[in-house]
Amino acid sequence: MEQFTALDRWGLWVEFWAAARHRDELRAVLEAAYSAWREPLVEAIEQGVADGEFTPRFTSGEISGAFVALIDGLGIQRELGLDWLSPQRTRDLVMGALGSALRVDP
Repeated sequence: MEQFTALDRWGLWVEFWAAARHRDELRAVLEAAYSAWREPLVEAIEQGVADGEFTPRFTSGEISGAFVALIDGLGIQRELGLDWLSPQRTRDLVMGALGSALRVDP
């Protein structure tokens, strides 16, 4: 989980997203990267459901997509240097949202 909440190198991501808006080949790379990030989350969620640990509010695909999108949004705000968003607060927000979606206490 730590690699998702470290949130470094966001300036590079912002530039890449901007370029991908106009270039199909970059958008394909971006989609592949997002798929690679979502897949292990989907697998972990589905295993947790099978083990009886999670009773998710949404599908595993929806949760993993929202999880990655939340991290993107927080990463942008961190890149902008907004004072309210410390690394610890970022982690707490991400874990709290994930816990809520899975109906578990993070």
